[in-house]
Formats: sequence, structure tokens, C-alpha cells
Amino acid sequence: MAERDDKGDIIGILGLSQGRTWTHRFIVNGNELRTWCAWDTLFLPQCLGQTAEVISESPVSKKKVTLTIGPNKVEKYSPKGTVVSIVTLDPDKQDKRKLEELWSNL
Repeated sequence: MAERDDKGDIIGILGLSQGRTWTHRFIVNGNELRTWCAWDTLFLPQCLGQTAEVISESPVSKKKVTLTIGPNKVEKYSPKGTVVSIVTLDPDKQDKRKLEELWSNL
């Protein structure tokens, strides 16, 4: 559960990253990091005991999505109607090519 850079140094762990390749910006106490996925932005504020500002992009509409997430709840979000979807598939029962196709279309 660690992310390493080209030199092998750890730059991310458990969904939180110093890398710039991830699309979900995660700002805590003025420090901008990234998260590996949208789901990470929802549980990390509770783990950190901090409020975070999240800036991301909808994979469908490509519009900017912003959230303020406190340790215990989502405090603000925009645009109205914002949702997070989680696709669950059992990789042992699914054709691996279908999983790769799903990921490539996100």
C-alpha cells in the first residue's frame, strides 16, 4: 500500500500521495497532496482528524467537483447533486479483461 517514485523513495501511503499524477487534490492545513481515488478523500479526514478541501474532476462530465470534508462528515460540496459511485466486482469471478476495460473507461 505504498507508492514509490522513480528512485524508489516512498511518496505515498494508504491513498495519500505527494505525487502529482493523481487527479484528486487534497488540501489539509494549506498543504496540497493528492489521493489515489475519490474514495480516499472521504475517509482520510477522519483518519487525520482534520478538515480537508478536495478538488477533483467528474470522470463523466469533466466538471470541477469541490468538497469540504471534516473528520465526521462532508460539510460542503459543489456542484449540487454530486455523488460518489463505487463499482464492486469480484475479480475471482470476473473476466480480468472486463475489469481492465472498466478501469480504462473511468
